Amino acid sequence: MKPAMIGGVLVAMAALLSATSLAASASDYVQAGGPPANQAWTVADYEKFNELASSGRIELPMLGSDETRPIFLALVNRNALARYSDKLTSLDDRAHWCGRTYNALSLVMMKYAEQHNSGKADCSREMARVTAFMLHTATVMVNLTREMPPANANDEFGQRRMRLLASMKESYRILWRNAAAALSQRNVRAEEETLLMAEAMIEELPAQSEFIGPASVQEIGAKTAALVEKEGNDKVKLALRRLLMTCNSLAAQ
Repeated sequence: MKPAMIGGVLVAMAALLSATSLAASASDYVQAGGPPANQAWTVADYEKFNELASSGRIELPMLGSDETRPIFLALVNRNALARYSDKLTSLDDRAHWCGRTYNALSLVMMKYAEQHNSGKADCSREMARVTAFMLHTATVMVNLTREMPPANANDEFGQRRMRLLASMKESYRILWRNAAAALSQRNVRAEEETLLMAEAMIEELPAQSEFIGPASVQEIGAKTAALVEKEGNDKVKLALRRLLMTCNSLAAQ
């Protein structure tokens, strides 16, 4: 296996004086060189999105914006991951591209977190959905590792692959730890976002439990159990109980 986003009058005026305009609608994104909203993105599209966002040529798409919502929905569209299950493409290429997609999504999450923490915008809805999408991407990658033959610890290629797998496992453990921590932020996280996160964790944990290890599953279960005890919203409490049941079931295997 190969080793692998301001509205207002002042802003509008600034854009008129700037050689590079700030993309603020779906069509602007495309004109700026970004991926369109009406097709499944490739890894190159995710990387181009990060490049444009980092350079300031586009703003981060937001669910609350009629103009940029289509771009955000394309960003977290699972259809983008379907190609990584196509066995007509080599396993080596699929794993390489899926790994690059996950890395690109990590950068996307960092950009939303930076904007959220700076107070420029409330990105909690977007962050919840990106996290859920990253969890699913991780499942796709874990499934790809199951297609691989066992690594030979006695040769250089096998050792390199074992180091890469160890790095992936730690990265996914951090993702799950962050997802579990996000569930506890009920003072800033709405019901909708908490439910979305919990459902994503219920869906993806069974496929990844062995990969991230029993200690991580037990940690998620312990944090969820504490949340169940103090949650006052009936819908959220039910979802948390289901997640706890999932954790307990996996821990008992």
